[in-house]
Amino acid sequence: MILEKGVNVRFEARLDQNSLPGGARQIAAQYDLLYYKLTIASPQPFQLVIKTFYFPGWWATVNGKRVPITPTDPDQLITLPVPAGQHTIEIGFGST
Repeated sequence: MILEKGVNVRFEARLDQNSLPGGARQIAAQYDLLYYKLTIASPQPFQLVIKTFYFPGWWATVNGKRVPITPTDPDQLITLPVPAGQHTIEIGFGST
């Protein structure tokens, strides 16, 4: 992403690798300022943790279907349920 001529901005990976269960893996990832897209394969369902502070307005989908977001305790990071299998996960920020 280029904000102004000659200034490149790189976005850090937001997936908390520690939230992946054994045998799960990240296949692809795309991170922008207020939008993340991940492809993850897991042999079992789990709660995915994203290293972004929860705030009203964040939304998430798994394979295009909305899923609930909850904040971790006490850090208030975004978490969402991911079923077993390979899934495309999108997380974005909209209006509050």
